[in-house]
Amino acid sequence: MSFLHEIEKIQVGVDLATSITILAAGATWWVNKRNERKLGVIDSAKSTIIESINNAINETAKSFNDFVNFTIVIEKKIDACWGNVSESGLDKMADAIKSHKLDAEDLIKSFNESLAAMGSFYERCSTLRYTIYPSLYSLGDEMESVKLIEKEIDDVLVHYNTGQCYLSYSRELLSLINKVKISLESEPRDEVAQSISKEYSREILSICLDKDYIDLLLDFIPTQYEEALRLSLSKDISERNDDDRSVQLYMANIFIESLAKNPEKIIAQFLVNLRIKMQENRMQCKEFLVSLCAISSKMQQQSKDFSISKAFQDLKGDDYFSTKKTIR
Repeated sequence: MSFLHEIEKIQVGVDLATSITILAAGATWWVNKRNERKLGVIDSAKSTIIESINNAINETAKSFNDFVNFTIVIEKKIDACWGNVSESGLDKMADAIKSHKLDAEDLIKSFNESLAAMGSFYERCSTLRYTIYPSLYSLGDEMESVKLIEKEIDDVLVHYNTGQCYLSYSRELLSLINKVKISLESEPRDEVAQSISKEYSREILSICLDKDYIDLLLDFIPTQYEEALRLSLSKDISERNDDDRSVQLYMANIFIESLAKNPEKIIAQFLVNLRIKMQENRMQCKEFLVSLCAISSKMQQQSKDFSISKAFQDLKGDDYFSTKKTIR
């Protein structure tokens, strides 16, 4: 009996060990299956994001190319008459404006069209969030990607709004200069500045006291007074003190003297500034596209240490998209 009892004990032990082994194997299988399903969901979400980003890039490419084409046409016309950044380059451009070889009104019209294309680009970029964000949310812990997209979209809008300020300035400036030319034809040369100051004071103050034009108005004041002028125009009119009004008057007098002496040169200087602004706008639009590429790169990586910020900086650098040196 004792022998049989021992055999039964061994059998129970074997059955118990077998059961534990089966249960362990079953638990391992279940965990693996759960992880596979989780990975499957993640991979599916990543695939959705990559597809969404590719579609987004395709959708925005046309708006970007339309915008780029407008800017290239304007830049080529400016460069053909400018040649270089020296004072002689501005004189050359002013002469081209006087002789109607360079049509400022036409350039401003083209710039307006370029801003419309940029606005269309911004609208497309904004709506893409409703396609991309749900997939990023399903992955979890993707706020770095969201913040990058938000920043780049916001920067596009800031550059667009600044472009609108340039457009408004150009329209006011050209309208004033067309009026001033009448005075230049009829008034004695030594009385022109005084006549302009009296007859067109409202138009002059509208330009010279507008804080949205500060970056353009810095052309009419020596470097050492730039910060004082910037500070004075940043204040509400009711908050401006005597020092503020003094530096503004100083700048306005230089502006008036420039109008009397060579109004076409003022236009030439604006067109040079406009050229730089268009390049900045183009670079910012391109950087948004690069931000989408950086997120696409992350979706193709398994490493949790992958940095969106680093990928963005690398991709916009000279080794890849070279946003500062190439047009497209």
